[in-house]
Amino acid sequence: MMLLARSFVFAVTLVSSVVLAQDSVSLNTCGGDAVNPWADATTAGGSEQINSYIVDLAPLSTSWGNEFGIAPLVKPSRTSTGFFTSGISAQAISKDQAVGVPFASTNYDYWHGPGFGVHNDPAVNLPGSSVGPSSLPSHQFGVGFSEWGTTDLGGSWNGVTTAVVNYVPAVPSRLYVTRINAANNSCDGSGDVSQFGFGGVDADGTTVIRADSFGAIGACGLPLVFGDNIFKVDSLARNGAVQNIASGLSTTFDATELVLVGSGTTHSTPTLLPSSVAGGAPRYLGTNFNSQFTRQNTAGAYVAGGGHLDSSVSDHRGNIAYTPRNSGAVSSTHGICAQIGQNNNGEATILNLWGLNSNSDVSGTKGLALPPFVVDNETGFIVNPGEFDHYHSQVSYRGGNGQVAVGTDQAGNLIAAATADHPQDGGADWPINYVAVCRVDAATGASEWTIAGYNDGTLGPSGTGKAILDADGNTIGRMVTLDLVTGGAPFGPSISSPMIDSVGNIWFLSAIELFDNLGGFSDFDVALLRAVYDPATFSYRLELVLEPGNVFHGPNSNTDYQIRFMQIADSNSVSSGSAWSGNISSVGHNSANTANLSTEDPRTLGGLVLSIGITYDMNADGDFTTCFNGGVDQDYTVLMYIGNRFWPSVGGGLPGTTTPELFGEGSLVQGETIRLTLKDALPQTFTTLVVGLANINAPFKGGTLVPSPDMMIAIPTASNGSWSLPSPWPLPPFPGLELYLQAWYGDAGGPNGFSASNGVLIRTP
Repeated sequence: MMLLARSFVFAVTLVSSVVLAQDSVSLNTCGGDAVNPWADATTAGGSEQINSYIVDLAPLSTSWGNEFGIAPLVKPSRTSTGFFTSGISAQAISKDQAVGVPFASTNYDYWHGPGFGVHNDPAVNLPGSSVGPSSLPSHQFGVGFSEWGTTDLGGSWNGVTTAVVNYVPAVPSRLYVTRINAANNSCDGSGDVSQFGFGGVDADGTTVIRADSFGAIGACGLPLVFGDNIFKVDSLARNGAVQNIASGLSTTFDATELVLVGSGTTHSTPTLLPSSVAGGAPRYLGTNFNSQFTRQNTAGAYVAGGGHLDSSVSDHRGNIAYTPRNSGAVSSTHGICAQIGQNNNGEATILNLWGLNSNSDVSGTKGLALPPFVVDNETGFIVNPGEFDHYHSQVSYRGGNGQVAVGTDQAGNLIAAATADHPQDGGADWPINYVAVCRVDAATGASEWTIAGYNDGTLGPSGTGKAILDADGNTIGRMVTLDLVTGGAPFGPSISSPMIDSVGNIWFLSAIELFDNLGGFSDFDVALLRAVYDPATFSYRLELVLEPGNVFHGPNSNTDYQIRFMQIADSNSVSSGSAWSGNISSVGHNSANTANLSTEDPRTLGGLVLSIGITYDMNADGDFTTCFNGGVDQDYTVLMYIGNRFWPSVGGGLPGTTTPELFGEGSLVQGETIRLTLKDALPQTFTTLVVGLANINAPFKGGTLVPSPDMMIAIPTASNGSWSLPSPWPLPPFPGLELYLQAWYGDAGGPNGFSASNGVLIRTP
């Protein structure tokens, strides 16, 4: 790889300084730098209602050696001196991405070092430098969450935070974040006039929430909200000088559409039909306790009615889920909704799916009932199916959305999944769970079931909890019950609701045991797993993605942080702060076509978010002891983003005996490791890597030469027809530099005796 690096040096003379930025830590050793949600234009120091900053993804390697990117995307507010941040309740990411749109903000803060940040108190954060975004069109997605806590004055804080995130596809590891306080339940910490349930978010930041006044005591001389309410906040239209307080007076609202006000019918937390699907303003989607499907139609009017329950379903349970994917099984044109369904005996044993037409009306229904037994097609494990769960206690009022994950695979088959208890319905905190998955054939409509992951309550390596694997297929751990992690409280559940990516992989949080091959004690934790889909056998194999104890170097804070916790359960049921089907994007990386990718390929993930506790190692001693435990390290709850750092393909491949693929990942930031990989070329042959400063797309040898041939480097392939070149990027960045790369080689099976990979593009931040 040094030859490649030297060639880059030879080709381009670069002059600039390093440009990096947020994740952040406070100047004060034990101060924290989360912003004050009540700070507006009247506050000394100025408003904190809107902040814009840059976040760079750090590399994340899974147990299979797959590379993703990770970053603390958004911090909740700080409302108590006893904690560095509020808690995060339900969360979501937009199911789609906007493509080719301008950046949400005109300027973003960036920095590279501890103590810099967006907090407007100079004793907390040093201000970063302000930069304008790229002149190139961007991709855009939205994220959001509700946050909670008890204030120093004893108030019950509840707020909603939204962020609109932009990135240039050629620099996917750099995210431009516009963080917005979408809604507050008080003007200060003295009390509360409303309480929120989250909700859904669109790619343009429109956020839909549920509000009531449960337990509210009043504050700021404002009346409490009355009854059940659905509010839709246009976050990018928010006036950054004022708070948006959800009270009983419509005059307190800013950039907020009052979809439903003061209803006497209880509504579950809502989601959105995104603007990209609606063809106009995003529309509210939800359900209520009268067994109705509630939504906005084309005119934006609130509608409540039936028709969404399949004939096999007597009632719905839990909160609504949505995907913009479509299926003939429900005759949909504008996406699919899903919810747990009860059978005629009142048992929650059915996945109730319904399609949407252009007016948000029901286009068709499909009830997927659990069979008499369910078999894991990978391991042969059989369960007595029990019932679906995760809809008890606070979930209908606080979120998240939803219990059922729904999507399609690369063949267009409908995939739906949810977490269930086994061998019976053991109640809201039952720890013995599995993830049931149903596939509906796109051609025949026939359905079949399997299991993505399970535990059976057995302790020790001889247990039959589903195995977690390494890259060679070796067992490194297994799924277990939550009580083995917590010591008994909370007892369960042990698995979060599932999330489905662009090709049918199932992601979820689970209690796990990792084996110590040196003969010591096992490690019990709550971890993020990816169940990788094999469409040929309709089976899933488990990959460990993220666990507590993982350490990452924050590119922006220039400080290491450690993953501290991920949450599944609260004291009596599933936690609203756990993972839900709305926490993952329905599209692939860069919104690209994923039809020809392996399901294992990281580019099948368009992004997901999780509430995660992290600790920054402020004194760089590696022990991560927090201020509250006698140390100096800063701990925060953050909305963590997991996505991709892969460079985009720009076409031009020339198949021959095989179909070679070139891809790379990383940022052209001095000292960061970048990796260029060729796969599926001819074994043990010399390839020519062509590197150019321009995309010429010139006809050549029956194919297309993508880069201008400014340099050519000979690289041999291995016995499997691949090579992988990792190296630290040696140069300071030159903003806006674009490099195009493509691999060529002689191939008797190719047109005119040659084959070529696709071209890829990388751009400096």
